[in-house]
Amino acid sequence: TTKTFSKGCAIYDDLTFASQGKFIIKADSGTILSLSDTIKVDSVCASADTLIIVTYNLLNFPNGRNDCGADNIQLTNRQDTLRKIINYLKPDIFMVCELQNETGANLILDSVLNYKKANIFKRANFRANASGDILNNMFFYNSEKVTLFEQNEIKTGQSRHISEYIVFANDPNLSQLLDTTWINFYIAHFKAGNTFSLARQEQVDSLINHINKQAYGKNNNIFGGDFNVYGSAELEYLSLVNDGNYPFYDPLGTTWLRDDISFAHLYTQSTRAFGDFPIECGADGGMDDRFDLIVFSDTLLNPNNRVRYMNNSYKNVGNDNANVYNKRITDPSNTGTTPDSIKKALYYMADHLTIEIQVEISYPLNIAMQLKKNENISSNKMEKDDDERILIYPNPIIGNEAIVDILNNSIENVEISIFNIYGSLVESKLFTFDDDISKKSIRFDISNFTVGMYVFRIKTDNSLHFQRIQILK
Repeated sequence: TTKTFSKGCAIYDDLTFASQGKFIIKADSGTILSLSDTIKVDSVCASADTLIIVTYNLLNFPNGRNDCGADNIQLTNRQDTLRKIINYLKPDIFMVCELQNETGANLILDSVLNYKKANIFKRANFRANASGDILNNMFFYNSEKVTLFEQNEIKTGQSRHISEYIVFANDPNLSQLLDTTWINFYIAHFKAGNTFSLARQEQVDSLINHINKQAYGKNNNIFGGDFNVYGSAELEYLSLVNDGNYPFYDPLGTTWLRDDISFAHLYTQSTRAFGDFPIECGADGGMDDRFDLIVFSDTLLNPNNRVRYMNNSYKNVGNDNANVYNKRITDPSNTGTTPDSIKKALYYMADHLTIEIQVEISYPLNIAMQLKKNENISSNKMEKDDDERILIYPNPIIGNEAIVDILNNSIENVEISIFNIYGSLVESKLFTFDDDISKKSIRFDISNFTVGMYVFRIKTDNSLHFQRIQILK
């Protein structure tokens, strides 16, 4: 029988065997070639998922604002406008700021994300700013893909705190492998005004200090919101992308200015032009500021990290080209991929654009599922029987060597193969020993390996062992 591979994997759901026994599936050039008389799985398909992450300043949602002049326009049922945007973006994670109250959170959950759909979206608990500021944050998530584990408010010394939401990915094999993939999300609405850079710096410092002490998934941090930063030379932005144990990465680059046509493709505010009637007291002036961002730990660029940024997925949704500079988002010259109906919805919903990125999550390998029931995987060692013990240490590895000790005086050949989280072979070596040596000790050079989770396969003359090892360097 033959089957074409897809992304390195061939998944069979209809294989049958005419007799009892063990078989091996052999592959070459992407196609299964033949079956032989013993079974052995060299690598398995790592399951993966994609998260679409969106952040949005909702502009005084849901009640609006009406203290900026007689010509201000107040709109009703803004959740209907937001629903058009959400149905277009289809986010799995929706992070918002300028949410006025819990009623607004429930409107988004029930009348936008779960509207006429299965109730797969959930939200965090509503926590109003301790200062009484009505511009609050909220986190909504697709419960089929992630589970909210914990939420916290990071005190900043300013009226608005930073919200933290710790989730773990819904790995279908989590209950068996007990190997959790954590992601930490942060939402902020920083102090506005070009004279308040020091206040924003204080807020960034509070976040960095908190992350340095974080207990879960320190290297999988995603931070979004309205940063109110007026250029890449501001100290708070420089701290964000340079300081701390896990600096943030800006996919659109670390050099940009406000109100400069050279950077018009980066701008996220305002969706409304000079002279437009104010809507819910939002700003006008056209697209000339980059206030809204999503940044993330640079470890999400590591191909071996379980959570990875998908290249070129960052979007300032609605800003389709530089022609939008100092114009409203619906200007006819703003041609591109965003439908006109969505640009119109963005115009009326808020004075900011939505920001989107996508990340891919790879779940730990299912190699444990391929072992016999009497085999045992532990975090530091694996025992087969009284005659043979294999130890792989340290775990995690902080350095350039993995040590493999084999306690058996009868084996002569040891093959060490190392797989990444995708099930792809990274390196394999064969070692030969005299059979009268009771303890075989191997120092395996991993200096060229990147940080991440790996599976070591140790094959001796009469046994096969697997163990998950984390390399931290």
